[in-house]
Amino acid sequence: MTSTPIWPALAEQLRFQTAPFPADAIQAIAAHKEAVIPELIQVLQDTARDPSAASDGNYMLHLYAMHLLAAWRVTDAYAAMVAIGGFGDEQLEMIMGDVITETYGRCLASVCDGNTAPLQAMFENNGISVWSRTAALIAWQVRVISGDNERAPLLQFLQEQGEKLANQRRHESEGDAILLETIVDVATALCANEMLNQINSWFDENLLDPQLSDRDWLNEHIHADFQASRLLELQHGKSYISDVEKEMGWWPVFQEPEKQTFRKTYTQHTIRKEAKIGRNDPCPCGSGKKYKKCHGSDV
Repeated sequence: MTSTPIWPALAEQLRFQTAPFPADAIQAIAAHKEAVIPELIQVLQDTARDPSAASDGNYMLHLYAMHLLAAWRVTDAYAAMVAIGGFGDEQLEMIMGDVITETYGRCLASVCDGNTAPLQAMFENNGISVWSRTAALIAWQVRVISGDNERAPLLQFLQEQGEKLANQRRHESEGDAILLETIVDVATALCANEMLNQINSWFDENLLDPQLSDRDWLNEHIHADFQASRLLELQHGKSYISDVEKEMGWWPVFQEPEKQTFRKTYTQHTIRKEAKIGRNDPCPCGSGKKYKKCHGSDV
């Protein structure tokens, strides 16, 4: 691939961690948007093929590429964006850190061309991180909530996959509670009354982790009007990526005056299944909503 003349200088400004947030560099790269799009896609493809560059805790070019392409809604980046999530927990944490639960699902939704088959395949892939799988489902949810994909196919997928996971937990002591709880959360956001009996049976059988799932919340909100619910979801950030600085600028790595590595400041814990804040506790942001329905909505 022949590099665009302006690209090396722009890439150098975003290759490694800087503080504060490099707003000028982001504006400069946006000014050359059409020229750099192929380069940014190549960054994701290279990372998916060989993620070793991300082992340097200061390396961030792939994260900028992901969010820029998402903000520009570049559908040509869809395959590369899916591929970058195709790792197990350990490698995925090295590549993305907490981005996997913060914005990866919304980035996927932003570049999706409408074909949800890759998202379905991700969710069903037992060989990748559970966090990539949940991000794929969240991406599909964002597409439906944004009005760009139909609700019915996602609902059918939730019913089928939910029962499959429930059966695993019933008969094989397998199946991840995180995945089943994500299905419950997405069904609630879709106001999926059609699944109410099915989900309540999972609660009855203790197939859902009580620390992750809230039966009262489900029964209270699943009866809401879908159109009203989707507007609320959009207002609370379950939407496409649109502003790179807004999505990334708050990261601690850009706030701390002392020099630290990206992994030390932004990812201060390995990806794990226990939430640091109770899922049903009030969100510390002060919104009055439960953590799982506010800043913890992607966890």
